[in-house]
Amino acid sequence: MSRWFRLYDEMLDDPKAQRLPPQDFKIWINLLCLASRNDGKLPCISDIAFALRISENDAVTVVERLHIAGLIDKRNGGPDGFRYAPHGWDKRQYKSDNSADRVKKHREKRNGECNVSCNVTETPPDTDTETDTETDIIHSNECMSETPVSDEQEDNFNPRHVMEFWNQTAQHLGKPKVRDLTPERRDLLKARIGQYSIDDFVTVFENIKTSPFLRGDNGWRGCTFDWVFKKANFQKILEGNYNG
Repeated sequence: MSRWFRLYDEMLDDPKAQRLPPQDFKIWINLLCLASRNDGKLPCISDIAFALRISENDAVTVVERLHIAGLIDKRNGGPDGFRYAPHGWDKRQYKSDNSADRVKKHREKRNGECNVSCNVTETPPDTDTETDTETDIIHSNECMSETPVSDEQEDNFNPRHVMEFWNQTAQHLGKPKVRDLTPERRDLLKARIGQYSIDDFVTVFENIKTSPFLRGDNGWRGCTFDWVFKKANFQKILEGNYNG
């Protein structure tokens, strides 16, 4: 059975979506299709990789990029203590969006109007010409005046996304997690966000994971959150100065 979900035309003006590289945009749309099949949740990474016909490493990387971009959320639950879901899914994909229910209600309404206007007591039989698509159009027209909910979490790539990504990396490397975004840290992250792309941030975190020096394998304590996001250090990590 095929399913459908809402895709709002305001996406044309959403910088989070429009600034995505073409391949990431395609994968994001495919992830929405996967979520539609799974009651608004995304399956495990291995299933995502299979559905998208990519490797598991590539699946992890692209989902994390979309998470940093604010298009994919992390929620509690799942085998790893969290699961992924499209941002704002529950707000935009209403439970009432069930085509069978809409068809039934539309037929009842139509038949009731016919009974009144035609003064007949017997309900006329349903025809085979009515389709779900026709009632979908009726329902969507009724809802076109709705204003999507927006809040602070709708903001584009921001310091909190970076902190969450750092904490994931820190957990992977056995480093301390960041508890608070102090005003100084916010200013530091905002400065880097204004200078670099999301892909640059992903590259920096990948380089941290693979660099023995930055991990602290060579006797040095390894990099810290505040050290990484100083301008000179961030640029050096991005350029691979500590790789190898």
